[in-house]
Amino acid sequence: MPSQNSHLSTAVDNRLLALFLLEDERSLAWSVTVACYCGLHLVEAAFAANGEHCDDHRQRNERLKNERSLQNLWRHYRPLYDASLRARYLTTDEGSAEEQIRESVGAEAIRRQLIDHHLRQLEKMVRGRASLPPATLCDPCGSEAVGVGKRQ
Repeated sequence: MPSQNSHLSTAVDNRLLALFLLEDERSLAWSVTVACYCGLHLVEAAFAANGEHCDDHRQRNERLKNERSLQNLWRHYRPLYDASLRARYLTTDEGSAEEQIRESVGAEAIRRQLIDHHLRQLEKMVRGRASLPPATLCDPCGSEAVGVGKRQ
């Protein structure tokens, strides 16, 4: 079972990659997917603080939905998870998932809604649950990691 610090470090790396993929709209679908995995590692870091771990998406989602103390995490993890499913599996006669996300959502909305709002809320909640100092995950601008997995 990975440690809490390992999950936090991976979350920071995933957040940075999600932001990189948004730059110049390199890949919106992969940015959404990586943002979801950042959220997943934040959730798992919260579990690891109690010596717990989920084996798969189904188990994690069920715990987040059904355990009252975790429902606030679910409220911000679920939009990331749902967007990730659409980004990975949505293909229609209208085009690929990448094309549909680019046309219907766009990079700015992905950053604002998924990264700056839902991920930031998860980060705050995990910091509170794990008794981490405020600057352990990301800076106030959300673009430069500090603390765990520190980048200079």
